[in-house]
Amino acid sequence: MKKLAVYLTLCLSALAAEKITIQEAAEMALKNNRDIKIEMKNLENSDLDVRKSWKDSFFKVNFISNEMFFTAEGSNAQVPDGKHGQAISLEQPIFQGGKIAAGIKTAKTAKNLSMYQLEKSKKDTVLNVIDMYIEVLNYENKTEVLQSSEKSLNENLRIIKEKYNVRLATRPDLLEAERSVLEVKAQILDNQNQVNIAKDNLIKALGMRVGSDIEVVPFTVADKFSSKINYTEDIIRLEDENSEYKISELQSEISKINIDSAKSIYYPTINASVSYGTDSQPEFSDSFKGENSFMTFGVTFKWQLFDWGSAKDDVKKAKNNLEISKLKQTNVLEDVRTALKSTYMDIVHSEKVLETKQKAVETAAEVYKLETERYQYNLITLRDLLNAEVKLRESKIDYISTRLNYYYLISKYESMFN
Repeated sequence: MKKLAVYLTLCLSALAAEKITIQEAAEMALKNNRDIKIEMKNLENSDLDVRKSWKDSFFKVNFISNEMFFTAEGSNAQVPDGKHGQAISLEQPIFQGGKIAAGIKTAKTAKNLSMYQLEKSKKDTVLNVIDMYIEVLNYENKTEVLQSSEKSLNENLRIIKEKYNVRLATRPDLLEAERSVLEVKAQILDNQNQVNIAKDNLIKALGMRVGSDIEVVPFTVADKFSSKINYTEDIIRLEDENSEYKISELQSEISKINIDSAKSIYYPTINASVSYGTDSQPEFSDSFKGENSFMTFGVTFKWQLFDWGSAKDDVKKAKNNLEISKLKQTNVLEDVRTALKSTYMDIVHSEKVLETKQKAVETAAEVYKLETERYQYNLITLRDLLNAEVKLRESKIDYISTRLNYYYLISKYESMFN
């Protein structure tokens, strides 16, 4: 009865498993990934920074209230009659040495930078999910191969038992056959555990509820991908379409704008102001009366003439930062070109290797079939038969892993472009 209950539970769990294709997995990750959500908030903040940078050029309105509690009397000092004042002032920046313009440029460039960082985060997330998805498939396929081997080894064990019963096989042969079955069962159990671990990692990456049950759907892998791309042209278009390089390029652009911002201290600042209010009234209530009010119009001109070379140091530092950004930009370009070349070569190599490994599977299958017949006629030892079975098993697993990795390489190559 307990066995029946366990069986029914397993059946219900299988029915409850949610089927997810690799495309659906990518979409779920893009929707639920926390890193992407962070980058989206960063993009939203950068948009606010652009709006704020424009507002720095607009007038500001301030309310001013002053209370004079104590005034010292000197020999020629005159104590004011009042001590209360209220005023509203309007200040409009006219010229800030280019600092406001530089701030607007920086904010706009930073927004573009955030857009590319979001794009890069999306591509990295999708590539990571593809890797996890493939890992689940790889362990599942390996388990299927091992289960197929278990059937073959059980059949071998049955034949050996029959031979042993009529004294055509030795006890060491029987023990070796039993050992091979137990060994593959242990490998099946280990792979099933790896499948569960890989699924848990994928579920977490997809933002699904912990404990969810999923079923990954096998997918087809395109053949001869290298014939469909133009590697020479792709190397060139990296500068325009690679997110990582565009990020470094925009960082250099921001460093260049920072030089103009640092140089703004060399120029005077001019601000216009208008004030309306009351000042030095003897009673607090008098500071709100219109007959005691005043209005002023003015322009403030400020020019820093000496600061011990601090402004010069800031400009020098900004120029150094630009040089650093340019060097990093060059490094990034070289790195992405190397990565593209390496991935392309891996794809070409995998295409050649896949043909070889497919032939290896076909050959191993024929050899195992032949060795099985030869063993039945006592032309080879049990060890020879088991070795043939192991080679068939390993060649199947190797081919499946290589083919899945080939798909990952294709995805990696495509992810290097916007």
